[in-house]
Amino acid sequence: MSVKGTPRRLSAVIVLLLVTLTAFGQASYPRKAIDAICPWSAGGSTDIAFRGYMKYLSKELGTDINVQNLTGGNGGIAWSKAAVSPKDGYTAILLTFDILTNEAQKMTKVSYRDFDIINMFTLQGMMLITHSDFGYKNLEAFIAAAKKAKSEGRTLKIGIAGELGLWHQAGAIMAEKTGTEGAYTYVPFKGSGDQLADMLGKHIDAMVTSLTASIQHINAGTLTVLATMTDERVPAIPKVPTFKELGYDVQYTSWRALAFPKGVPKNVLDIVRAAAKKAYYDPEFQEWAGKANIDPFFLDHIASEEYMKNQYPMVEGVMKKFGLIK
Repeated sequence: MSVKGTPRRLSAVIVLLLVTLTAFGQASYPRKAIDAICPWSAGGSTDIAFRGYMKYLSKELGTDINVQNLTGGNGGIAWSKAAVSPKDGYTAILLTFDILTNEAQKMTKVSYRDFDIINMFTLQGMMLITHSDFGYKNLEAFIAAAKKAKSEGRTLKIGIAGELGLWHQAGAIMAEKTGTEGAYTYVPFKGSGDQLADMLGKHIDAMVTSLTASIQHINAGTLTVLATMTDERVPAIPKVPTFKELGYDVQYTSWRALAFPKGVPKNVLDIVRAAAKKAYYDPEFQEWAGKANIDPFFLDHIASEEYMKNQYPMVEGVMKKFGLIK
């Protein structure tokens, strides 16, 4: 009887041990600070949004989150590095729209499928912004200037973050829909912080960007938003019309999502996903997000991955249509 019962008792001990180890793993994470990689430059819209969200996630997890900026390759350098980082839950990465762009371009072998998504936390429309000193009172005045420049063999300089990326694609759509194709030279920057500096310095004629990094200069009257590429008017700038309102079918939207390299233990992902959702719905974060104009928007990991999967064919189609890829 004792011989027959030993394997049963041993099995019970093993099960108990596994349960204990799992519980210990859940309870002991995180044991140190987490590194979070931002693929875009410091001070830009994405950097502001990411650091703001990580502040509240840090509070929920009870550990420091150190945000590091690693720019280059339209985000590809950061994503390539993050994809091969240790799968221990201590290296997080910010994914943005242009990971789809890079996949379409075949710039890198890394795609969103190489990561375990935590959640999406913003969904943000693009807009056309210029310096108020240039005197463009509305979108029609800017379009007229673009057509005039083209007729004289010149181009207007449009600042974009990342060559061939989200903002370049939005600019190409804008040019087609407004009849100003060939009227622009697109000037790439590593992020909206660098782009903004050149706009404030009047080194470019306009920029396609999101609102976050520019809002204080817009409120101060230094910069002017000519139109937004959103479905509806943006609450922070309610007097600014959409392209659609003005008769131009120009709509383009970006997103931001938190992720880890694929292969992080499920119990760690569960902890972070729960904390990240709680951080997102923290009233203080929501208040900050509203003031910072990052356009908060939540999708869980399953819905986020489905969103990216469905958006990729559109991105590839837009880039092919405008000759950005073959």
